[in-house]
Amino acid sequence: MALTTYTAGEVLTAASLNDNFTFAAANPVAAASALVRVGGGTLSGSSTAFSSVFSATYNSYLVLVTGMYGSAATVVKMTLGSASAAYYWSRNLTLTGATTSLGGTANTSLFDDVGNTGATLANSTAMQFYLHNPFATQQTNVAWQYWGDGNYYGVGGGQLRNATSYTAFTLTTTSGTFSGGTVNIYGYALS
Repeated sequence: MALTTYTAGEVLTAASLNDNFTFAAANPVAAASALVRVGGGTLSGSSTAFSSVFSATYNSYLVLVTGMYGSAATVVKMTLGSASAAYYWSRNLTLTGATTSLGGTANTSLFDDVGNTGATLANSTAMQFYLHNPFATQQTNVAWQYWGDGNYYGVGGGQLRNATSYTAFTLTTTSGTFSGGTVNIYGYALS
């Protein structure tokens, strides 16, 4: 069935309108730059994995974390799949009223200090990550920023320099456990 178009003066019938609705439902139009939710969940324990979230469907992903806090204030780390080497990264951390702390390293076992939790919901942290090519068999680029725990603001980025395809990532605490936090993962639709 084709989409019916009308000109001025023609009568629009219920059957014709229903046919157009049926056509529209069967032929959706995707926005070229739309974000599509591909996964997510709640942070808990000392480590939370998000499996089967990266695929060939998308090249780039956005990860949003809100309301994250822990049993103690702690640093958050990220790994992709089971990779334990070839993480190259740097970050800039600012503590309100203090000097800026810069850091970075080469060939570590994870992306370190991608977030910092407060010990109460009132001091919760929000984070966002941008990942490019985690599923492709080439290096993965990552950029992140976070703000919270009352006084911290951090930005960073880096690369996982290997030619491995990843479908999952894990967020881990340095000490204590996650007491809360919601994670939403989105794929950027290909145009």
